[in-house]
Amino acid sequence: MLTDKEIKNIPLPLDGEVKKIRMGNSLYLLLQSSGSGYWSLSYRANGKQKSVTVAPPWPETKAKDAVRKAAVMRETIRNGDDPLVSRRKARVGQLTQPDRHFDVVAMAWYDYRKPAWKPNTASQVKSYLEREIIPAFKGRALDDISTREIATLLQSYSQRGVIDTGIKVRQWITRIYEYARAMGLTQADPCRDVKALHFHHQQGQRKQPHVSQAELPELVKAIRSYAGSPIVRICAELMLWTANRPGVTRSVKWSELDLDAGLWKIAKGRAMHKEGHRHETPLPRQAIAALLELQPFTGHFEHVFPGRNEPSQPISDGAVNAMLKAQGFAGRQTPHGIRHVVSTALNERGYRPDLIERQLTHGDPDKVRGIYNEAMLIPERREMMQAWADELDHIREINVKDQRAP
Repeated sequence: MLTDKEIKNIPLPLDGEVKKIRMGNSLYLLLQSSGSGYWSLSYRANGKQKSVTVAPPWPETKAKDAVRKAAVMRETIRNGDDPLVSRRKARVGQLTQPDRHFDVVAMAWYDYRKPAWKPNTASQVKSYLEREIIPAFKGRALDDISTREIATLLQSYSQRGVIDTGIKVRQWITRIYEYARAMGLTQADPCRDVKALHFHHQQGQRKQPHVSQAELPELVKAIRSYAGSPIVRICAELMLWTANRPGVTRSVKWSELDLDAGLWKIAKGRAMHKEGHRHETPLPRQAIAALLELQPFTGHFEHVFPGRNEPSQPISDGAVNAMLKAQGFAGRQTPHGIRHVVSTALNERGYRPDLIERQLTHGDPDKVRGIYNEAMLIPERREMMQAWADELDHIREINVKDQRAP
């Protein structure tokens, strides 16, 4: 065994490195470049090689004291005790009640898992936690949250028609409780039975076929590469850029568009506008450019997208659907399903629910308080939809590069 004086004479390791000094009987001093060192005891328990710190760092704990404490710990190990397990149990026993609250544990789980995720995944999970999960159970003890409460939260997503969000929320809550049980914070498993819940559209909500988010690049590429009528192609792209209903989009009139201000103004009671109330849609730069490109060809008609055989009328409700079928999306994507694709994408990217709902024309702005009524959240929605249009451009660029790759 080395003495403290002998340890002082040992050359220090380089910055960032550790020098392992054998003290005998599986005790080691892990000497740091700073001059301090950690006392570590190696041992086997349950067939695994482990190491545990036996005392405060050297030189605070002298060599002879570290040897004595290591001898005591070896005796407890011979008696069947695993010091690492005992310390973990002791830490759990010292937890205060707030440490067992759902919101605290949820963020602890997030911090634990974050290093293994890609940045986009980490951002998405944090968004779900902050927007959808933690607010529902903030300040509640893990043991006090019932299966029924979780089921009620999940069923609300079916009622709102945001099925993908509900599936994600169920997944994350389940993972949080798995982590909590593994850490000894609870024995509760309220998520066990909610796995049986089936997410479905409520009566009156007609489910429209739509691609998954993973298939979005394929859809974007198919629309842009359509070799048929540019009128139909731009109509489909305008649905993607704005998330307005297909009937409203295909029947848009030039008089409704203020391209200088980047606004599409839909009057109250306008035909094909299901909600009936007035609505303003901010137009991203890409939409304005496409409409300006189309204006020399259809600007002398009332409708932006005039019918081929009846130019005094808008294109038929089957025009975009026929394009999607021609591009290989029969039974996979409908024009109305584009709204679902956009809604899911915006939700997954963490945008505020009120912005998304207003963009989808849900809720009459005339029935909402003053400032909301006046602004209709246009600046915030403009920023959101511009970012979405930019992302669609990025997806197209990736597709072009992939297509050119050997």
